[in-house]
Amino acid sequence: MRKKIVLIICIVIWVLTSCSKKEDAVAVPTYFEPIIERLEADKDEYVPIMTDWWIESVDFTDKYDNKIYTCSIEGKEYSFNLEKELTSSMYWEWMTAGIFRDAENGKMNVCLHNSNITYEDETKIPNPQLLLIEFDINNPDKYEVWSYNITPPKLFGWDVICYRINDMIYIAEEKELGLINVDTKQFSYCRDEYSSLEQYVQKKYENTPYYMFYFRAVSENNGLIIYSAQISEADDTPPVGMVYMAYQNSRPISYMLVDLTNDDIIGGIEVETVEKQCNAD
Repeated sequence: MRKKIVLIICIVIWVLTSCSKKEDAVAVPTYFEPIIERLEADKDEYVPIMTDWWIESVDFTDKYDNKIYTCSIEGKEYSFNLEKELTSSMYWEWMTAGIFRDAENGKMNVCLHNSNITYEDETKIPNPQLLLIEFDINNPDKYEVWSYNITPPKLFGWDVICYRINDMIYIAEEKELGLINVDTKQFSYCRDEYSSLEQYVQKKYENTPYYMFYFRAVSENNGLIIYSAQISEADDTPPVGMVYMAYQNSRPISYMLVDLTNDDIIGGIEVETVEKQCNAD
């Protein structure tokens, strides 16, 4: 009889505990679920920038000399005369940020950035600072070039990361992020998105020193873009958190904060929708 009572008590405790955990579980929007799966897979390692949903650049070698840009892709060499676009100076130092194959349209897109940003007077940095070359894979002599003047001119310097998500080519440094729409060839900054994410981080780390860096676009699906950033206590220390923002129709719709100091990834997650945030204010 005593054993039965003990068994019943254990079952009741287990049921109550299970219910409590379910009640305490964070309701995570479905668009954040792939992020959580990736974090759980890497929980025993340093959490990397998520590149799972990126199209990364093809392998290449390149050189630039006297307004002629040349790149070698899979053993084939391609050269492009940039004289028409480069008229204000002779002192560019063009580097390849990334090269992306658009097999569906038979095109290659080459993104270049000017790494010669050592001028003390920014007004003397020659325009443009970004170039996009699009050429026909089967007819490389058929190419077009788009140029972009960046403000400030030193926004993208040496340590540039370039990747593609769907129809957008992203150019990033530590905190800066911009994109080129492959269809329209328009360049735009991601400053509003960065500001929205930073405001949320400021709220969460209101009484704690923090450093927000590696601002990136992670994925895009039907117009919903997820951005991320790493949070550290200082610029030279490992991250203590990751923050994610779902962005749609030019506004944030929800945020997810992940505490990397928590051994249980799920237990270290906070999710906040914009509506709840507004009501709280």
